[in-house]
Amino acid sequence: MQVRWRADIGTEGSAILTKAYVALRSQIRRQPGITSWDNFREEMRKGPYRTRLFRGQAKAWPLQTSFHRSSRNDLNGHINQDTRELYRRLSGEVPEARIDRRDPVQNSSFIALAQHHGFPTPMLDWTKSPFVAMYFALQNALKTEPHGQTRVRVFCLDIEKVQPLVGNTQSFILTGPYLTALNALPLANRRLLPQQGVLTATNLHDIEGFLQFLEAKHDISLITAFDLDIPDPAEVMRELRTMGITAAALFPRLDGICEDLRSELFLEPD
Repeated sequence: MQVRWRADIGTEGSAILTKAYVALRSQIRRQPGITSWDNFREEMRKGPYRTRLFRGQAKAWPLQTSFHRSSRNDLNGHINQDTRELYRRLSGEVPEARIDRRDPVQNSSFIALAQHHGFPTPMLDWTKSPFVAMYFALQNALKTEPHGQTRVRVFCLDIEKVQPLVGNTQSFILTGPYLTALNALPLANRRLLPQQGVLTATNLHDIEGFLQFLEAKHDISLITAFDLDIPDPAEVMRELRTMGITAAALFPRLDGICEDLRSELFLEPD
């Protein structure tokens, strides 16, 4: 799209707005030299990682929210229509979800609850624990490749460096491009705390392109990724169990308990 403008004070200008393009594979550079579980585990134990967020994926897919991957990706309609209808329906089923949607923190908490139960939102799930991220990467990989070697990806985002560059807003619309960590409360959301979960909200179709733009503009490193080859995923899952990272711990209630026992009986080595 080409735009031109002229102001009544005599200034004028033009610009070209390009449509965001998201590649089929992630464009984030991988961390060299760390390609195995052993390397990754030892590197993460060095710490500290208090300022960083981690996200585990079964494949090197690009960073993109479930909302932006959908065909119904109009943010204004999502906020003013979709989530309003969702709130109307959830208020009867989940009394704790009866929040003040005019309050940014409470509204963010409500949308985080919807995100964790499969409703598409302009949010991405992250965790403060690299080992929880590893669990999610392997859990998803084992659903498609239950046996044999697999390769997973763990993203590492330095959110403390990102935040000053984009500001801090709890709004999704009427603002510039942003990626911000939400101050979400665990309202009716028993998963958030065990998973050490943090959600980032964004109005960006192309998150990776935006982060790379900021890196180039400010000559700073904001995000990297670890591509890990795992010869025996079940063995790593058993080691994560010894750390207390299990489905029962991360997903309290029935689903997590059943998934925990399923993985212990059918996926882990005897």
